[in-house]
Amino acid sequence: MEREKLAFIVLMIVCLATGIICYSAFPMKKPEKPVRIMFMTTAGNVLFDHKAHFEKYEIGCTDCHHDIEDASERPSACGECHLPQGGEEAPKRAVAFHKQCIGCHEDQEMGPTKCSLCHIR
Repeated sequence: MEREKLAFIVLMIVCLATGIICYSAFPMKKPEKPVRIMFMTTAGNVLFDHKAHFEKYEIGCTDCHHDIEDASERPSACGECHLPQGGEEAPKRAVAFHKQCIGCHEDQEMGPTKCSLCHIR
């Protein structure tokens, strides 16, 4: 019985070591474009499926990211200009997101437009 326990512990240590070595030896490549983005808000977090919007719905980068000329550029974080409390030059972040997202969904007559369909707890 003791030999079986010892063999099991040794096997578990070997498996753990193999997993750690493989994980560090073969790191996953970060995708060029984000797959999903979680926007943390007090009204409930919003999980945005970035990949679906640019692949499935064929929305171009510049349709949402107004600070770039073409898809080869990396956009700035929205929060750099659209501050949570608003600013002199850019609308409040929540206002900008709602106008952009809900406006597009209404224009395309698809996608959620009600708060509880995007904001989840």
